[in-house]
Amino acid sequence: MSAANVLLLIGFAGTCFAADPSPARSEEDTATLNVLVEALETLRADPASLETLRQNLQAGSVVPTVDSRDLEFFEKRVRPVLADNCFQCHGPEKQKGGLRLDGPEGLRDGGKSGPPILPGDPENSLLVRAIRYTDPALQMPPSGKLEEGKIADLVEWIRRGAPYPSPPPNGKRSLRLSVEEARQTWPYTPPKEPMPPEVRDVTWVANPIDRFILSKLENKGLHPAPPADKRTLLRRVTFDLTGLPPTPEEMEGFLADSSPGAFEKVVERLLASTHYGERWGRHWLDVVRYTDSFDSRATAEQDVTESHRYRDWVVDAYNRDMPYDQFLSYQIAGDLIPTEGPDPGFNREGIIATGLLAIGNWPGGDADKEKMVTDIVDDQIDVVMRGMLGVTFTCARCHDHKFDPFSMSDYYSLAGVFFSSHILPGPGKKTEGSPVLKIPLLSKGELAAREQETARVTELQGQIQSLVEGQKAELARARLPETGKYLMAAWRCREAGMEASAFASKEDLDPRLLEGWLGYLGFTRHPLLPKKVQNLHNLVGLSAWIAEETLPAVVANSLDKPLEYLTLTQPARSLVVHPGPEEAVGVAWRSPVSATVAVNGSVADADSKGGDGIEWRLVVETQEKDIPLAEGLIENGASQSFSEGKQHERGDGPASVTVRVGDTLLLSVGPRGNHGFDSTTVELEVHEVGGEGRTWSLAADLVSDLLAGNPHSDRLGNPAVWRFLGLGKDKRTEPEILVRWKKAIGELALDQTPVDNAARMVEEAASRIQKTIDSAAVAPDQDTPDSKLVQELLSSSGPFSAIVEESLFSEDAKGRLASLREELRALEGKSRAPIEYAVGIQEGGVPDTVHAGVHDVAVHKRGRYDNLGEVAPRGFPEALRTGNEDPIREGSGRRELARWVASSSNPLTARVLVNRLWQRHFGEGIVRTPGNFGKMGEPPTHPELLDWLAIRFVRSGWSIKAMHRLMLLSSTYRQSSAPSPELLAADPDNRWFGRMNRRRLEAEAIRDSLLAVSGRLEPAFGGPPVADLAAPRRTLYVKTVRSDRATYGALFDAADPTAIVDRRTESTVAPQALFLLNNSLPLQLTQELAERMLETPAANTSERIARLYPMLYGRPPTAEEVELGIGFLEKGPTSRRIWAEYCQILLCANEFVYVD
Repeated sequence: MSAANVLLLIGFAGTCFAADPSPARSEEDTATLNVLVEALETLRADPASLETLRQNLQAGSVVPTVDSRDLEFFEKRVRPVLADNCFQCHGPEKQKGGLRLDGPEGLRDGGKSGPPILPGDPENSLLVRAIRYTDPALQMPPSGKLEEGKIADLVEWIRRGAPYPSPPPNGKRSLRLSVEEARQTWPYTPPKEPMPPEVRDVTWVANPIDRFILSKLENKGLHPAPPADKRTLLRRVTFDLTGLPPTPEEMEGFLADSSPGAFEKVVERLLASTHYGERWGRHWLDVVRYTDSFDSRATAEQDVTESHRYRDWVVDAYNRDMPYDQFLSYQIAGDLIPTEGPDPGFNREGIIATGLLAIGNWPGGDADKEKMVTDIVDDQIDVVMRGMLGVTFTCARCHDHKFDPFSMSDYYSLAGVFFSSHILPGPGKKTEGSPVLKIPLLSKGELAAREQETARVTELQGQIQSLVEGQKAELARARLPETGKYLMAAWRCREAGMEASAFASKEDLDPRLLEGWLGYLGFTRHPLLPKKVQNLHNLVGLSAWIAEETLPAVVANSLDKPLEYLTLTQPARSLVVHPGPEEAVGVAWRSPVSATVAVNGSVADADSKGGDGIEWRLVVETQEKDIPLAEGLIENGASQSFSEGKQHERGDGPASVTVRVGDTLLLSVGPRGNHGFDSTTVELEVHEVGGEGRTWSLAADLVSDLLAGNPHSDRLGNPAVWRFLGLGKDKRTEPEILVRWKKAIGELALDQTPVDNAARMVEEAASRIQKTIDSAAVAPDQDTPDSKLVQELLSSSGPFSAIVEESLFSEDAKGRLASLREELRALEGKSRAPIEYAVGIQEGGVPDTVHAGVHDVAVHKRGRYDNLGEVAPRGFPEALRTGNEDPIREGSGRRELARWVASSSNPLTARVLVNRLWQRHFGEGIVRTPGNFGKMGEPPTHPELLDWLAIRFVRSGWSIKAMHRLMLLSSTYRQSSAPSPELLAADPDNRWFGRMNRRRLEAEAIRDSLLAVSGRLEPAFGGPPVADLAAPRRTLYVKTVRSDRATYGALFDAADPTAIVDRRTESTVAPQALFLLNNSLPLQLTQELAERMLETPAANTSERIARLYPMLYGRPPTAEEVELGIGFLEKGPTSRRIWAEYCQILLCANEFVYVD
């Protein structure tokens, strides 16, 4: 029998035997146990382990191969699918095809077609073939194919071995603990303070912890491992508390300190380090499924772009040893906890802390928005109940918990609290991602003041625009009689294929006015962007010219501070362009001089959160030809100056070019593929070489008043110098005057008006339009089509705006404009920091859903929102109530929930936390299922010690650092990881903690250690995440994207951001070694480590090796290691390459990534 089959048998047997907790076994059961153990004996299993296995199986106390997380997965994700879709035909009342699926026996025995599943092998399981509908003859359920998510859950369940708890035998009591039983059972009873036991070897006892550990060892006739040496101890505790290796200087200092309190001083130093919070904050972030982003494809509106504020709050809370009860309370209801200050109702820190409830794993793009809201609530319940209290409470969502004392009524009582709160401003549109609530981190008073200022800014902008538009209209009115003339001129200029300036000179016309008419009618080579938008995205200071369909666009930030919108942050006083899906966007400088000019500038990706980069091109357009200057492309997140692009064969490149009046310097930016995330910051400066030495700067000329016109004048008073263009097919709606002109021409043709030729017909049509305008101009404010035509021609987007300058305004208008603009500048220039936002939770259910407001909810039968039962009043699980809970009388109940969770009378809160602390320090918890203290979890190995620690924790004021001190200063912690043969044989799994567990460093500590020893690690704290793995920040600050599974973190077993992770998996696979050998990051760091060693003053190679080993391993090299190193390094001339290879060998050694 194979090992795999034996393990599957044990898993099945253990699950079934656990159904009956009574010690009595039938002869058949006992025979089965003996067969299983004999099978293991044939595999040469350890004798002590066999006897333990035999006893545990006989007692029904454990389920050897069924992980509690797998059972939870079954209860939450699989049983409801089977119940809804399978049990009707394959359940207790009916068994079509002889198949029954409501228990593990049916899965084992199968039906007429055989067993429906092969545990661990979904691809060859009949059930999977049936639900995938790949076989026309085998499709289940027959009513229709399951949703892809449910299929994936069933496949994953089978891959996990198809764990399926067996129902109790007939006549036997339920597997589930009743509330009455729970109140008499650990862990639902409050901790009781035990007396630390007496021990024989009192010299080993450093504090009471040691008495509990040593007592159990002595009772079994065993002795603890000897103490670790000082080097091992310092390396262990430094990694434990900071996640970084000790420096050689720290090691030497500890070795030189022979005082009794030397180690205590080390512990205090490390607890005071800011790196402590980064290390232990990361442990908490594992539990709360932290992520910096849901999905790299999500918009800023749909993503948790501000979640880093929560991460930094967690780190800071650990560093200042925030009492754990307060730490928990803030994350559940921090927004409701009053503070001292002018606005007690505003708790900035508390709002940020509730980010815990907003960063969960839920289907934001689900078309079923009602189910999405229930999934959000389930996620929030899970992170509170499992993350803080260590129970799998959410198994009661669809049915009463199968093992623990939690009913559906309990679940929906607690769910009402979260249904009465919201992390979304609304559900969003069907099939689209849902927006995430962004909470401003300002008090109501501060927000009101800001809103008043914004309203005043908007009012001033409107007054300025109205005044400018009115003045321009008055000045343009004088040119209305020339409408027909310039209509004809624009038509003839286009027909002749001439530049506007040349044609205007030939026909004695105003070149600026002709240019305005050509652009207005769409007769120019590149159409102008026609629509202007003030306060884009409701941001004061952000303005834009856009196409009819929003893109392409040119956006200016006129403020002296950056502005955040969508997925980017636009720098202060900058211009950003964004191409369309099929067309480039252009910024053009029409030369007002004939001169030689120097051209400088650059393009830079303004939105590095996605996209595939852009292409750019710089060209001079003259009447005769186009002269390409330079071009290039940039990757996502990159930048490039014009001089760095490809230079065309001109000799002098783009730096210097000769232009004439009317020539155009055009910078175009287009998509490389997908135009998403292609916002690009552009800088363009043209400097006159010789002459008057004038300079035209894109930002300086345009940013302050982008919307003054398109074309736009320069700062020197030259009109129509800058243009914003769409460089593709012109998709603009034709202006009304062009529509009328074409219609008049058509009517003339139909009437067969006697004209000599087509030109005469066009001119006659223009004459008719002129008459219409002359008539309507008498009363332009009337609500008639003709009056509206006149209003359009006189507007700032009309053809006459090209010749209207503010210098021609009346003196009264100039004075009023100056006054309004001065007030506007004062408001916009106020040195107010941008409003910061946080993701978090607020009172009241999700707006625009049935859950809006505060209310109790009905039980959802089988977890379905469309199958409701009785209403469950908001409250807490019956089995965990003490009678001292605050009733929920108003609001959502989150504040009362926070008090209940963080109460010293809650039997689980303190136990769960001290168990997690113990697990992090000793490698395993006292309870080895840290997220499941329930019936299917493992019982504590030292229950009295766990209760003693929990009580001490509460008495310390819920101080986590106090618990660190207690554990780290024990003799138990200071043991060696090398046990005696007797101890290893008696306790191979180290359940009695008679030695330290040897542990591999986590993903973060491995990368951080590489940065630290190479000298690259930057100590900067907090802030937005960095996307680049090569950035010199701690791994905590490297961006985590939940949808991205192919990452460094995933390779080295970092926490899965989709799940509550209370203990990480630990794999050893070839790609990990390949990463360290071949990836550019470790290769670069090994080179920098080699540089560091070569720059270190040393007499010879031996001395350098002697300095390198303590940096990497915390110990000096042996004589053999020195000899081997010298032999490797001196086999050729000393070089950086040979040293880099040597450093890489040492960094890839197990000793670098393991801690004893």
